[in-house]
Amino acid sequence: ATDTLFADGANVAGFMFKDKVLKSFNDKGETLLINGETGYFKCKLAEITGTITADKGRIGPFSIISGVLSSKILYENETNKYVGF
Repeated sequence: ATDTLFADGANVAGFMFKDKVLKSFNDKGETLLINGETGYFKCKLAEITGTITADKGRIGPFSIISGVLSSKILYENETNKYVGF
């Protein structure tokens, strides 16, 4: 058994380690990316539980801007209306 493994550019059980980044692929493309330096995380299919803190971004048709979850898409025919939470 190995307690400590230092590998750069290695494929371990389908996961590629290179330049402080962990990646996994399938026949359709990249499925997982974790950047150990920046903390960036991206995956194709995730089930996340617990608390999620987000200051900006999108959730389906909703946008998070200035701490408000809102959507203009629900009122797409009217320019000044949106729903916010």
